[in-house]
Amino acid sequence: MIAFVIEDERDQRNLVREELEEAGWTVEVAEDGIAALGRIRRVQPDVILLDLKMPRLDGIQMLQMLRSNVVERAIPVIITTGSEVASCVRLLANCVLMKPFSSDELTQALASCTGGPSDGGASRGG
Repeated sequence: MIAFVIEDERDQRNLVREELEEAGWTVEVAEDGIAALGRIRRVQPDVILLDLKMPRLDGIQMLQMLRSNVVERAIPVIITTGSEVASCVRLLANCVLMKPFSSDELTQALASCTGGPSDGGASRGG
């Protein structure tokens, strides 16, 4: 399974990437929404982890764009943020993870949002 991490803070982006790869996920990363847009369309990830506060195209704008596209609307989105999330954003997202979050919280959110095991498909041979 493929996870797409959109996070402007390099250390956070790398930490999440490492945790996901250790759990068996294939991981794509981008530093903001602009960098992610075209790549999401090509990769068609199984889940997107999206930071809210980013330069150029923030998470709220990105989430609105994803939800307005017929194909991308179906991709589960986990919002990652260190600040309170408005209820309208919660309605558009599948899950919200408050930073800092633990590896267990990440695993639980992935399992909940993708409707499958939290190991990225490793236990299914993929």
